[in-house]
Amino acid sequence: MSSSNRRARNAARRARAAVTAHPYAAAGVPVAFLAAPAGAVPNPGGSSLIDVVNHVASSPLLTVGAVVTAGGLAVAGLRYWNGTKWASTADHGFATRHQLQRAMGAGQMRSKKRRRELRPSLVNVPRREIRPTDLGFYTGTSVHAKVDTYAKIGDPLLVVAPPGAGKTEYLARNILDAQGAVVATSTKLEPIFDDIAELRSEKGPVHWLNLERLGGRDSTLVWDPVIGCADPRTAMRRAGFLLSGSAATAGVENRAFWSGSNFDILKSLLWAADMAGLSLLDVARWTKNAADREAIEIMERLGSAVPPGWREDLEQAQQNPKDKTVVSVYKTLALTFSFLADPAIAATIKDARSHAEAFDPVQFITSNGTLFLLGEDREFAGVGPVFTALTGELYYHGGQLAAANEANRRLDPPLTMVLDEAALICSVPLEKWTSDARGKGISIHIAIQTMSQAIARWGRFAAETIWTNCTRLVLGGLAVAEQLNAISQMCGERDETVTTTTMSGGTGQAGSATTSTSTSTRRVPVMSPADITGLAFGTMLMLRRQQKPVVVSYTPASELAPIKALRARRAKAASKARWSRRRQRLAEMRQQWIPQGSFVTHGSSPDWGADSVYEAPVQAPQQPLVPPQAAPEHERAVPAAVTLQKAPVAPPQPDHSPTVHLQPPVPVQTAAQAPVTVRQTAAADMWAAEDPWADEDPWADEEVI
Repeated sequence: MSSSNRRARNAARRARAAVTAHPYAAAGVPVAFLAAPAGAVPNPGGSSLIDVVNHVASSPLLTVGAVVTAGGLAVAGLRYWNGTKWASTADHGFATRHQLQRAMGAGQMRSKKRRRELRPSLVNVPRREIRPTDLGFYTGTSVHAKVDTYAKIGDPLLVVAPPGAGKTEYLARNILDAQGAVVATSTKLEPIFDDIAELRSEKGPVHWLNLERLGGRDSTLVWDPVIGCADPRTAMRRAGFLLSGSAATAGVENRAFWSGSNFDILKSLLWAADMAGLSLLDVARWTKNAADREAIEIMERLGSAVPPGWREDLEQAQQNPKDKTVVSVYKTLALTFSFLADPAIAATIKDARSHAEAFDPVQFITSNGTLFLLGEDREFAGVGPVFTALTGELYYHGGQLAAANEANRRLDPPLTMVLDEAALICSVPLEKWTSDARGKGISIHIAIQTMSQAIARWGRFAAETIWTNCTRLVLGGLAVAEQLNAISQMCGERDETVTTTTMSGGTGQAGSATTSTSTSTRRVPVMSPADITGLAFGTMLMLRRQQKPVVVSYTPASELAPIKALRARRAKAASKARWSRRRQRLAEMRQQWIPQGSFVTHGSSPDWGADSVYEAPVQAPQQPLVPPQAAPEHERAVPAAVTLQKAPVAPPQPDHSPTVHLQPPVPVQTAAQAPVTVRQTAAADMWAAEDPWADEDPWADEEVI
């Protein structure tokens, strides 16, 4: 027998002997509770069973064992809670708590594997310091499983909601939580954008491109798509994006058409304009006349610097400018640049080349900047081509920066594109981006009103690709029956138990009636079309890949703590400024209306108050106090705005007293009959006027804070 086996055998023998010799063994205490040594407690002889139990419970070893047992039960309960639902094992058709935590929970977002995949710069950061939004975006809290869900960086989101359903409030959260640069589009200047811009300015520069001055906001960014097209690849790339954003290329048929002739002509025009130092206005002028040879003449002067075949593309169109195909091509190009008919937009584009600081997409991305693109939804002459070209440039340079990152070939921190009303003002090729952006670390969040809108913009097949590639978030209010039925079918069906009670009349005698109950199961939709369209504000239906449907709730951006704190600080600053202006105004009014006299103050305050008594200046009379003669009626002057009445003056009293009783009584002067001056009366009228701030509560703003 080996030494280790021998030591184990001897230890077991000593343990059995100690248990057998334990003094509590005779009292009926189970051997499992005899954890204390024999000499640690007194002899239980004559003691009751309660005393024995108290002595055993006070054992340190028993206390440790109880703690370990309780911890094991807690772990088992936690695992049971994560895998199922308490007191319920029925399948309701929605994703379970366990499924959500494994796929979209906060725990898996902070795991080292996820950090190494998405953001290697956070691998060595302690887990407790990592937030789920550092590696993804909050998508809502499950209504059924009570789990916070997150979409990781790179997962495209598609929000489908009619106007007023709350999609802007939801997308604003993603702008605020984005860790890197953000590009956000909108058809109007939302109030929440000002709050987000102020908070985002702490991370990087904030730019506005508002060519139409929506909401009175001026553009801080000036950009001409022609600048930089001297590089042939840039000219090709921007030509494609300009045409992609044009209203003339909507639908699958037109998009297949402009991919040929329109693209060949436009890329040559962009290259020639940049080489000659011209602007997009000159390109638009060339597209209005198919016989204009200015671009060809520029290429002829440049000679061998022209890319091969580019001049031939223009010359071929110039040979027969009245051909129907050529006319159609140039008409499409003219519609693409129709937004330049707006003088304000044209002036902004024209001044781009002379602008002191040109927009650098690479610097914008690396500095974690924020860019708001605001443009009105116009049926004609919309600014979509410019927004599409600028967004495409940022996507291209983001991909180049991602390829240069040797750690994981992704952007770190990522680039986020929040494209609200993308089908109207920023119709980039999302059918390609939604499948390609995940590997580059670029998050694309799209918002449209209905899928019909996407089909009209990108075509049916491209719209179906976008729908498949994204995590779908459907808000309430959708009213297209075909789409509602399709979404309801995607949610699947569940079993519903139906109980039927049947009562028979019997023979007519008392107690002869019988009642029978039957139970059956039927298949019903998990989410019916009525359930989908009736989703309350702040809730939405989430459909993600092969995962079961999830109904989630979210807090609007305007109710988030950072936004509330920012607005409270603004309200406090506005209150201070308002009261400062009021005090300044009151000081000016006092200086303006103060009388030229002295004040006798009975208190310590030098200002006007209840204890201050005004003493009018005493002036020596210039003439004897003789009542003036009444002037004729035609010589009487028109009284001024303030008519002053002099109080009567009592005649001098004689020295002798016998005739006192014959003199008329002298009336006593009151404060109302005292002599006053014009300045005093005006001051009294001024202070009696209504205070313009009388309706304000000086502590109202303090309650907000």
